[in-house]
Amino acid sequence: MDFLKLSLENIDGEAAEVVADVFNRYGYGGAVMESAPPDFERVTVRTVIPATDEDTRQKIEIAIALIGQALPQKLPELQTEFVGENDWAESWKENFHVVHIGRVVIQPSWREYSPAPDEIVVHLDPGVAFGSGLHPTTSLCLKILQEMPLAGVDMFDVGTGSGILSVAAAKMGASPIRAVDVDAVAVRVAEENFALNGVSPIETAVGSA
Repeated sequence: MDFLKLSLENIDGEAAEVVADVFNRYGYGGAVMESAPPDFERVTVRTVIPATDEDTRQKIEIAIALIGQALPQKLPELQTEFVGENDWAESWKENFHVVHIGRVVIQPSWREYSPAPDEIVVHLDPGVAFGSGLHPTTSLCLKILQEMPLAGVDMFDVGTGSGILSVAAAKMGASPIRAVDVDAVAVRVAEENFALNGVSPIETAVGSA
């Protein structure tokens, strides 16, 4: 199947959150958020839809136009590009780098990294549907978790996505942990990342709080 890739490039974190919600609702497999080094404050949000799905394309274009009217800053033009399925599945990885958030390091499974002794490494293979998963709110939560005594603390991770917060919390001593998401694919990806990081078992479920 051929796809149409839709992108909003170089927007701030607040706008990226809202755009990602639209892409997650209408896109094929959700949204990919790519933060650009060195400060990771500007974000590109992408999704794909079947190339022949004009109805979904129009819904996304209307939603983005309404968002642009509501936000104080002007959104860039929605970029479109036709891509093959295999091209999409691999190309997004090019801009997914090792990311540092305090002592937590998000390391994609295909990147090399040698951690410092005090760093907490979250090995991540988010799959095409979720990109890095590093929404601004996720980054903020990771910073807050590092300021809390988590040993033996119960944690309920609602909207787990790729499972980043659950993995980081588990490595900081939180237990037990329950991770849920309304998307069954997200739960499967999270379970794979739990196993990748050696923090299984973490209880998972498809649903919401």
